[in-house]
Amino acid sequence: MAESRLLHASDENSAETRRSLMQRPGDSSWHRPGISIGATLLALILSVLLPILVAEFFIYSDRFERRVRDEHNVNLEMARVFGMTFERLVQDILRQESSIAVFLTGSLRTSKEAQKILEDSSRDYDFILDFNWVNREGRIEASSSPNFVGVDLSDRSFLQEMVSGSDWVVSDLMQSKRTGEPIFVICRAMRNVERALLGFVVARIVPEKLDPVLAFERFRQGTVSLLDSRGVLVYSYPNVQIPWEERNSVEPRLSSDQDESNAAITAGAPIKSIGWSASASRKKKEATRPIILHLAWNGSILLFVILSSLGFALILSRSISKPIKRLQSYALNIARGNSVRPPASSGPSEIRDLIKVFMEAEKTIRESEKNLKNQLQEHKQAEEALRESEERHRSIFENSMDGIILSFPYGRILAANPEACRMHGHTEAEMCRLGRDGITDRSDPRMQKLIEERHRTGRYRGEVTHVRRDGTRFPCETSTALFKDKHGRESSVVIIRDITERKRAEEALKRAKDELELRVRERTAELERSNSELQDFVFIASHDLKEPLRKIQVFGDLVVTRSGAFLDQQSVDHLCRMQEAAARMQLLLESLLAYSRVTTRANPFSMVDVGEAARSAVSNLEIVFRQTGASIEIGNLPVFEGDGAQFVQLFQNLFGNALKFRREEETIRLKIYSRCGEMGRSGAGENEIYVEDNGIGFEEKYLDKIFMPFQRLHGKDDYEGVGMGLAICRKIVERHCGTITARSIPGKGSTFIVKLPAKQNLVKG
Repeated sequence: MAESRLLHASDENSAETRRSLMQRPGDSSWHRPGISIGATLLALILSVLLPILVAEFFIYSDRFERRVRDEHNVNLEMARVFGMTFERLVQDILRQESSIAVFLTGSLRTSKEAQKILEDSSRDYDFILDFNWVNREGRIEASSSPNFVGVDLSDRSFLQEMVSGSDWVVSDLMQSKRTGEPIFVICRAMRNVERALLGFVVARIVPEKLDPVLAFERFRQGTVSLLDSRGVLVYSYPNVQIPWEERNSVEPRLSSDQDESNAAITAGAPIKSIGWSASASRKKKEATRPIILHLAWNGSILLFVILSSLGFALILSRSISKPIKRLQSYALNIARGNSVRPPASSGPSEIRDLIKVFMEAEKTIRESEKNLKNQLQEHKQAEEALRESEERHRSIFENSMDGIILSFPYGRILAANPEACRMHGHTEAEMCRLGRDGITDRSDPRMQKLIEERHRTGRYRGEVTHVRRDGTRFPCETSTALFKDKHGRESSVVIIRDITERKRAEEALKRAKDELELRVRERTAELERSNSELQDFVFIASHDLKEPLRKIQVFGDLVVTRSGAFLDQQSVDHLCRMQEAAARMQLLLESLLAYSRVTTRANPFSMVDVGEAARSAVSNLEIVFRQTGASIEIGNLPVFEGDGAQFVQLFQNLFGNALKFRREEETIRLKIYSRCGEMGRSGAGENEIYVEDNGIGFEEKYLDKIFMPFQRLHGKDDYEGVGMGLAICRKIVERHCGTITARSIPGKGSTFIVKLPAKQNLVKG
């Protein structure tokens, strides 16, 4: 084997020599990959300079980080000072409000005197829009802005907080309802010695006018900001004009954009007494400019040193590489068999000694090449093919996820891979000692069939039972085939896959499937029976209860008509209430009967023109439309399968709802149109029908409630009805394999959305 490796190596050298002889002296492919002398010198220089560069990098990184930390601490202190300044301003205004309150409550004052006091106080502060005296009920009695006298502030959150016990409050930023400009309020409560509330002094502050008391010049690109308890920007210096809608998102970009080139160093501090916060920021590039300039100067010097060193290394490498190239040319001519004069002995002594060695080696090369030329060629091809085949088969054998066994046909095991050993719980030596009979279940009749089939056809694949070391049996999927080795002996390869988990999963899946099918059949039958019984009960009950109610109403009318003059007022009232209750009960029964008839008296599905159904619904409600002055716009509506009568009922209920729940000051406007939606459950497209109105609307948190039977969002005295209209709509839509939902804004109107499949699959009326 050692001789073979030697021959192989010599063969490679000979091949390289022959390939080199085919090349021209100047061909670049002659050069072997490696590090040249010039590259070595450059590497030495860089090995000295790189640590310096790394050290400079860490030094400047540390300076940069310290500068950022210092700037953050400065901004934090600036924010604290700014917050304290604002806090003192608030306390100053509260003291002024206390003085105003004492003066106004100390003795009886006329409204003109109170107004003069408030106007004089307001003139002392340019940033205060006005001072207001508010009574205990929340109404402004006196103000430095006379237009505000009489305004009711009882619904304001800051006033409610004062009523609950606070002595003073600073409100969050709000938008003035009259001028639209951003303001906030500082409010002081006035109480007597028994803590009884006498009134409030309210100062409205304009943040944009706070510059004279809060602004101070910072370094370049610096910004200070003030935020209320919700995080909304109240004030910033330098002042930035920001629309009201963007104030709640402006703080993160107040100083600069948050990209890398304009990143800012920002710090904030809370103003605990009022729940607000102050912040200060400065552009990072402005804070770190001195360090960047110093780094640029040092980098320029270092770059000059590096370039000078590289130039010196290039000059020095040429003085060494020239003699080596001459020696390379000499060696190339020797390899090609050319007789040339040795190069001149110049350069370092090592190169001169190397020339002598090449001269001695020339004779040896000529003789060795003749002797080995033929032998190497023969050995090379055979060894290469054998090595590749062995490596490929060994890799497959060792790394296979299935068990692999090599054996003789009569059962003796020659080898087993790691997976086969793990599967049976034996070592490879134990597997070879036990043989086929030691690892298989001899009572399994399929084993004999496997052996016979393999002997007949040369291969077999099937399931048999194997035995582990502890005696447990497990099912295997086995594939086996016969082959002959290089000596002509017949052997077999057996591939084994443990299918225990697969068998368990198959059994469990079968049991679960059978059990699920049984439960589904039982549950379906139970639901169908319960549904049928419930529908029958509702229909019979509502029918049977109508007659007693009708008699109650008839006899009640007779009593009132014939004997009303002989009854006292209380008895007449009781009879009227009885008749109203009977009428309401009859309406409930009729609604319940209509709800049940959605499925019990439904028509078969046919092609329905939805637009025609909508017009029929409008015709049925024509009187109500005229009485209310309502208008309706019917857009393009689709034609698809459904129950036409139920579609008329669906739209009549939706239109009736809009006419009932209307705003008195608005003319009712309804609109119905459709859109083509996404793919539905049936695999076909969906049609979306929209019914819009401008009625009273509702809170969307009650969306699920409005579609439930007998559920109302209003009292029975406010609007008539029993709460079944939308429940019937939902049942009609569900019968057509669709859904119904709504969008609504209180005081603006509602939009009901009906989604129906374009084709009804497996649905019958």
